[in-house]
Amino acid sequence: SYPTGGTGPDVSPAFVDGTVYVTGIDGRMVFAVDAESGAERWRAFIEPSESNQPQDDGAGIYRSTAPIAVTDGTAFAVADGGVLYALDAQTGAQKWRAQTDGNVLWTPSVAGGRVVVAAGLATEDDEQRRNW
Repeated sequence: SYPTGGTGPDVSPAFVDGTVYVTGIDGRMVFAVDAESGAERWRAFIEPSESNQPQDDGAGIYRSTAPIAVTDGTAFAVADGGVLYALDAQTGAQKWRAQTDGNVLWTPSVAGGRVVVAAGLATEDDEQRRNW
């Protein structure tokens, strides 16, 4: 086990090339841990969105609900409020960040040099039509 600042994340960790990548309990930190020794390799702060309301679990704790995706030397993590971060998988250094249109609840998909996330929630208008 590895302490992440609370009772534990609500998402599955990513395991790539002997490293476990996990989001901390408050959704504001990503950890890379050596799978064999348990030693921390790095940690990176991921700042939640100011424009999108983070999800509140009822206890006042804001959590990232999207697992981390790791591919081609980049770890993709989502902070609360839908901020997508690209972090160097070896060092944790931020490569870039992008604000999505809402909370991201599923693992980012990466293919062909593109990152795809499902953000926001479908709602219904007064005529019961689905809006995405």
